[in-house]
Amino acid sequence: MKTCDDTLILVNQLGRKFGATGLDRRTGETLWSETISDTSHLDFRVDGDLVHVIGYRTTEQKQDDGTTVMVGIPGKVRTVSTTTNQVVWARTLPPLAGTSPLASNGLLHLTAGERLLALHGRSGKEVWSFPLPVPETNPQMLLHDDLLIANFSAFDGSSSSVRGIDPKTGKEHWRQELGGISGMLAGPSGLALINTDARKVTAIDTAGGEIIWSTPMKGSVQIVAGDLIYAHDGEEISVYDVSTGNTL
Repeated sequence: MKTCDDTLILVNQLGRKFGATGLDRRTGETLWSETISDTSHLDFRVDGDLVHVIGYRTTEQKQDDGTTVMVGIPGKVRTVSTTTNQVVWARTLPPLAGTSPLASNGLLHLTAGERLLALHGRSGKEVWSFPLPVPETNPQMLLHDDLLIANFSAFDGSSSSVRGIDPKTGKEHWRQELGGISGMLAGPSGLALINTDARKVTAIDTAGGEIIWSTPMKGSVQIVAGDLIYAHDGEEISVYDVSTGNTL
């Protein structure tokens, strides 16, 4: 559930139909409702007055040994304007990855098939795309310091490539090869924080991609607050200096 101007947006499910509904947040009146049939999961992202409704779809595929696995099939995106309460565009795309899409500054970034895409928020037209460097991966993404920072991990989690990408053009500014990654967070201006599977946290300079520090921590970083970062291992919270990685 989320608000966009005077609209309250929520996701609903009826059988195999997932949908998103916009309600007047003061009166509860239904302003619009969009349903996508045969979806396994539905998500939405808000950017200004636009609500991007994203339907992920899967189907069972029988294997040679008689077992079945779930595979992705083409997904659907519908974008609603909360100004007009009308759909402004709709597209069917190659199978959508489970990675959370990002919507900001008039663009929608998401993974479809084996490509990373940027779609124009008001038209749905492709602005740029490039092949995923690691096939069948679900890149983690965040927007920070006017960069799209994406982590492309190997399927077995053994290695990762973190890249700083211009969100408007798709041009790669830098890349950093790391081990397995469990998550990324935006740090203060100029820093991105990477949690690795080796229980290390690495701070990357967003301007050039250089590693500023990398140190073992008690658990992964959960919160960045000012010049402090907080790591949690399920039992204990530890506090570190964000500029050096040193414990306090």
